[in-house]
Amino acid sequence: MSFRIAFPWLLLAVASGLHGQTVTAALGVAGAEPSAVVVNPVTNKIYVASFLNSLSSGDHLTVIDGATNTTSFIHTQNSLDPFTVSAVVDAMTNKIYVEGENQGDLTVIDGVTGSTSAVSIPSPAAIGLNTVTNKVYVATNLGNLVVIDGQTTATTQVSVGTAMPMAIAVNESTNKVYVADYSANDVVVLDGATNSTTKVGVGMSPADIAVNASTNTIYVANSESNTVSVIDGATNEIISTIGVGAKPIAVVVNPELNRVYIANYVSNIAITGVLAKELGAKKIRVNSINPGMVETEGVQAAGLIGSDFEKGIVAQTPLGRLGQVDDIASVATFLASNDSQWLTGELVRTGGGLH
Repeated sequence: MSFRIAFPWLLLAVASGLHGQTVTAALGVAGAEPSAVVVNPVTNKIYVASFLNSLSSGDHLTVIDGATNTTSFIHTQNSLDPFTVSAVVDAMTNKIYVEGENQGDLTVIDGVTGSTSAVSIPSPAAIGLNTVTNKVYVATNLGNLVVIDGQTTATTQVSVGTAMPMAIAVNESTNKVYVADYSANDVVVLDGATNSTTKVGVGMSPADIAVNASTNTIYVANSESNTVSVIDGATNEIISTIGVGAKPIAVVVNPELNRVYIANYVSNIAITGVLAKELGAKKIRVNSINPGMVETEGVQAAGLIGSDFEKGIVAQTPLGRLGQVDDIASVATFLASNDSQWLTGELVRTGGGLH
């Protein structure tokens, strides 16, 4: 699962002591909707892959120098999947692994030379890395966990029965791999030494997972239960379930402070309804537009027009075409006019009938 930023640039923020954060630059990146950002702390380089990669220009990965904020682009031998989901970087070997959901492969990039290779993995969904053992783990929607040797790129498939893996976390201290399965409501635990597995039942729709290696504790964000499950890594037992508010979708751990941070997602429907109620007394109406695929500059730059993906979307759309900018603009104009004066709190689907 990927939550994307729908802008073709990246905002860089740096901490300014105790006074909060300051945005220092807005940098252009290759493609549109940057979705995977990873950092190599050893080389001070940031790598950005976009959900809609720039296939036409050939610039598939943006490299940012953390010291100067200057950018360069890697033109990969094999273009990145145009629908990048996630990435990891191995600071020990200076390799970047980028995983996408369309072409069915994992792109391996040498951070020094920019040379690339591809590892074929059908239906990849989530990626994790163990820098100690130099192994990469890719969970698929086909029920497998693919283990990749970082040195040889040889693969081993382990059947884990995942139907919709959302996230992978690795405890390098214990050599354990944890896969959150969104549809099965459980976490698969893989022993990295033996490839044996066990499952731990958690809350509804686990969306993300994080490990505190210092305490050997695993935290699972359950997006539909509105909870975080806390797992003891030594026993694989749930030791606590914590309510954290609506739709937790991301969890990270600061092991030094032993603190856990949760990001909650509130959908457009919820936000629209809440704001409509709050502002209705002031005669302010609040409505949302939910567009389908629209032929924008970003879509054109990504090389999607005329692609099999576009043809698939059009085939599923009752009105038989992609949306145009004017299609969305006319709905926005209507919602902003007095012609919609009795509408508030509504989510207007504007996708030619495709839901």
